[in-house]
Amino acid sequence: MEPQATEQEELHAFLDGEMDRETAVKFAASVAASPVLAREVARLRADKALLVRAYGGIESEPIPDRLLAPFRRHAERRRFARFAVACSAAAALAALVWFAPPLLRGDRLVEEALAARQGTMSDARPIAAAVLSSADQRDEALDGVLSLPVKVPSLESSGYQLVAVTLFKAAAQISYQDGQGRLFTLYLRPTLGADRFAMQRRGSVEICVWQNAELAVAMVGEMSTRDMLKLASATYADLDL
Repeated sequence: MEPQATEQEELHAFLDGEMDRETAVKFAASVAASPVLAREVARLRADKALLVRAYGGIESEPIPDRLLAPFRRHAERRRFARFAVACSAAAALAALVWFAPPLLRGDRLVEEALAARQGTMSDARPIAAAVLSSADQRDEALDGVLSLPVKVPSLESSGYQLVAVTLFKAAAQISYQDGQGRLFTLYLRPTLGADRFAMQRRGSVEICVWQNAELAVAMVGEMSTRDMLKLASATYADLDL
């Protein structure tokens, strides 16, 4: 049964990264479990991307001096307030990291995803450049190893370019890079059990895992938890399950 309609304010808070970690993880799990909610998240994300394309240059324009003048009078008073807020945020982040749950060590899906990312998994077969450049052919390649009509996500609106698709005996890794050369990998394989959603950090990478009755997915990237949640929701929506 689909969950009840979610308030627009909650959806926007999720997309803008304004939720705390616990709330965001729970909400991301709801998105992963609900095609209706996933489509709504994808629609709102597309709207935001359109606004960025239309008005993205505004933030680089100088602010007129007449608009800045009233704020200069309060600059000193606000400086201490900003410092206090920054200290509070740092303390909250430290507490979040300190009380994080144990790492997903021994998790078969995570271990496979990391092995694929590091190039140590056997039977790796990168698809040819001609296949990679064709959306239909790369989707067919995924279907061939997963036996599921899964689509290779397009994450260009999130700042990531598709760079490789690697096939294994019964799994696949989809690799992306952002403008700074940071790698984001999406590892897919047949399900390993019950529905689940989990996030954890291992070293410098954030790991996001979700699984349903047919497919298990592990997303790995060097990014913050908030950025991973955003990218995970965009990825899930574009997989077109």
